[in-house]
Amino acid sequence: MLKRVLIPFLSCIFFISVLGAKNIKNKAIAIVDNQTILMSDFNKIADPIIANYEVMLKTQGPMSEEDLKNLKKGIFEQIINEKLALKQAKAENIKVSRRQKDDAYNKVKKRFTTESEFLEELSKKGLTEEEFKSKLEEELQVIEVVNKEVSSKVVVPTDDEAEDYYNDNKSLMIDPEAVRARHILLKFDKAKGESATLKQAKKIKKEIDNGADFATMAREHSEDEWTVDSGGSLGLFIRGQMIPAFENVAFSMSVGEVSDPVKTQFGYHIILCQEKRMEQQKEFDEVLKNQLKEFLYKNRMKTAYQEWIEDLKTKSNIVIKHDVTQDLE
Repeated sequence: MLKRVLIPFLSCIFFISVLGAKNIKNKAIAIVDNQTILMSDFNKIADPIIANYEVMLKTQGPMSEEDLKNLKKGIFEQIINEKLALKQAKAENIKVSRRQKDDAYNKVKKRFTTESEFLEELSKKGLTEEEFKSKLEEELQVIEVVNKEVSSKVVVPTDDEAEDYYNDNKSLMIDPEAVRARHILLKFDKAKGESATLKQAKKIKKEIDNGADFATMAREHSEDEWTVDSGGSLGLFIRGQMIPAFENVAFSMSVGEVSDPVKTQFGYHIILCQEKRMEQQKEFDEVLKNQLKEFLYKNRMKTAYQEWIEDLKTKSNIVIKHDVTQDLE
């Protein structure tokens, strides 16, 4: 229900843009006033974001072509918006403190095990340490100007407004049916064939039926690198978050039940149902009240930000030279 916070989303894109992927295609895809946006600029930001989305959507299968196009369009629009915001920040002579710059620098640096690894990554991207710090400063200026021109002017919703929204949208205030589960994934063995994978899955299932601990078996046998360390834990999920073949079985199981091997595009799964929650109406308690206030605030932020950006666009000359959803020739 809750939408992304605007500022963290901007910040996320900014940091990715500094240490993003390299790409040799340098065709101009847009011009914002006198600033040219190259295809390499776009790819530097888009590639890691798309990769992250693919990881998040892994349990639902590959991203559709339409979803990929929409994601690229959104990233492209955000890049243009950031150019406009940076121009406005410089026009307003927005300053950032030494502490802000140091904190941002250290935040990125902490992603690397050693300083030499960090500096090596900068070198790969063709950046000196000073150039990197300069880019960070610009990114912080954008965040500051958005805070000044947008965030500071958005009115925080009241308790009454949150309750009114709840009463007007009770049909949406539902905790959907959910399942908590673990799984063991055995990927198809191309050399031995699918039947060998199924045979191994059945063997593991038999050991679990005979008393073997599911989480221990998952750590020993599962080939899902994202859940193996947690004993195959998938946490709590609702319908639509897993691929249909997996989901249909998981939601039909009883608590404590272990499934027979379930075939999906990823391989064979053995599923343990740990908990089931039925759909129920949310109560307007303190937690939900605060969630709704946050939701309403983010919606106001989103609207105010978009209005501000549209105003900046009317004062700028923007030329789109290439559709980023199409490959360059």
